[in-house]
Amino acid sequence: MSLTINEEVLCPCGMSFYADIVSSINAQCDIKLKETLLAGELNLVECPFCRQIFYVEHFLLYIDPANEFIAFVYPSSYSSDKETWEKKMLSDFENAQSQLLPEEKIQYQPLLFFGLDSLLDFLHHEEEKQDEIEIVKYLSEKFSISTIKIRPSKAREKHIPNVLPVLKINQTDTKKEQIINGLKKILEFCDELATYRDALKIIIEDPSLDIEEIK
Repeated sequence: MSLTINEEVLCPCGMSFYADIVSSINAQCDIKLKETLLAGELNLVECPFCRQIFYVEHFLLYIDPANEFIAFVYPSSYSSDKETWEKKMLSDFENAQSQLLPEEKIQYQPLLFFGLDSLLDFLHHEEEKQDEIEIVKYLSEKFSISTIKIRPSKAREKHIPNVLPVLKINQTDTKKEQIINGLKKILEFCDELATYRDALKIIIEDPSLDIEEIK
């Protein structure tokens, strides 16, 4: 669930006051808060004294279970001590995991961000990638090309989309060769799919790349 706290903030005018600050968002449960974040309006407050509207930098935990994504977002001013905050993130994550039952434990690692802008850039890129995925699904269905699905967190680690086209040309084609065939065929239909062009290059250039399909 999402979490909002009432905290004292300091206005650039020098006056302090209490305001509601969002410190945690579950994107799956609170679509409105996610939309507020994507619009760049999260934790904007108005000073009751000078009426100035400003952004309050505060730690944010962003969780998107459907996309296997957890972000620890610290204020941008903390970036000069990245190693310290990365250690804290992993420690806090491990402590939270220790409170869960084995079947509840999260099977992927959190990502570290400094400043909401860096998280927003990432989320907008993810949205663009999802748009391309929908195009590939449509083209694959239209031209009778099979697809496979990969766990979102694993695909993110490999810098490839989590839906890949698969096309068998020869009986001896390996799974990787079928994916390469599928990517080439899809790009023949639409060569503007930058995410899939990059994926083709990654898969061709890394012979050891393991692509594990979700069964």
